[in-house]
Amino acid sequence: MAEVSGFFYGNINVSNQNKNWNIKTKAIRSGHTASAELEHSEPIFATSSFTFSSAKDAAECFSGERVGNIYSRFSNPTVESFQN
Repeated sequence: MAEVSGFFYGNINVSNQNKNWNIKTKAIRSGHTASAELEHSEPIFATSSFTFSSAKDAAECFSGERVGNIYSRFSNPTVESFQN
């Protein structure tokens, strides 16, 4: 596990690293696990559409056969993070 300026990433929740945080800080930081980018909160995906590995992959997502992001008005990682 790597440490940079007191923040850990990987499978460790950044919020749990500082037990002395104020309750307000814990309320907005809890539950987020930082990626290799070391962000301290959920990233915002500023995109309207997503790519697919093949036409078949896209068709399965659009038809609902497979879960995946297809268009930001329907689903996207930012909204999913907020809902969970």
